[in-house]
Amino acid sequence: MNLLDCLNEVSDFRRKQGLRYPLSMVLLLSIMAIICGHHRYREISLFCRTHGEDFVKLFGLKRPQLQLHQGNRAFLRKSQKPALP
Repeated sequence: MNLLDCLNEVSDFRRKQGLRYPLSMVLLLSIMAIICGHHRYREISLFCRTHGEDFVKLFGLKRPQLQLHQGNRAFLRKSQKPALP
């Protein structure tokens, strides 16, 4: 099992309306940015925009512009809350 397969198993709590990218892709791009030293929301977003064309080709994304700043921020803030049993 590879990293993307593991990320595909994470349940998506977001509303379906207005979703641009699968949660697994948002997480994968965020992980890639963090590994490259980009730790803040805006830095992660800039990383995705800077390398967006490459990611679109590599992962077959439908939207040519990757703007993850707000989505990333909302997801990461919600995901930091402890899960209830």
